[in-house]
Amino acid sequence: MISLLLVSWTIGCFIFAQIFFKLILDNFRFNAGNFVFDPKVLQGIATKHAADSTKTKEEVFDAVQQELAKTYPDHVWTRKQWVWLSSGGSVVSATFLHASLTEFLIFYGTPTPVSGHSGRQPLEAFDFVLRGEKCYQLENEIKLNRAKAGEMSYLPTMRSANLCIKDECWSLQYGRGLLPLALPFYLLSTFTSTLDFISLIRGIMICSSYTLYELFYNKKI
Repeated sequence: MISLLLVSWTIGCFIFAQIFFKLILDNFRFNAGNFVFDPKVLQGIATKHAADSTKTKEEVFDAVQQELAKTYPDHVWTRKQWVWLSSGGSVVSATFLHASLTEFLIFYGTPTPVSGHSGRQPLEAFDFVLRGEKCYQLENEIKLNRAKAGEMSYLPTMRSANLCIKDECWSLQYGRGLLPLALPFYLLSTFTSTLDFISLIRGIMICSSYTLYELFYNKKI
């Protein structure tokens, strides 16, 4: 019975997603290659500020956020609202700088050791480490990869990785793709593990407000 409900729920989600995207595409122009953010520009900004070891992580966040807001006016929020992000067996703190149906930009990290699964998502993710170090293992590989402050890690669409932070680590993460189809991965942990519905509701409200702003003000999906 439970398996039948899960299968029905999954099929329903995909049908809803197809209808939803069809309605959006009928009303808003969208070029799949016309994303707002350029990973090379983001990497340049992150690397520049990560190299300044005299700054605290809070000062690095502020400097990166201010430069991003100047580089991408009307697309980067300057208010920080930290929320728990629980997924794949790990829990980190995150604050959203941008959210739309096809792109997101966040600061995320943790001062405590964590490990977990990245999920297999219909999006590609670019991680620019600002402080600390993270370790990761890509699928079909047996080697350990490391990304230190000023370095980038990349996870292609529909690929997965095993992630580990041994000590404190904070990053700027940029993701782009079919973000609504990735929501189950980020939502189910609340129902199956943490039961932290307050954090879930806060995160949904923040993402929804940013997404609606992009959709109706900037005409961007």
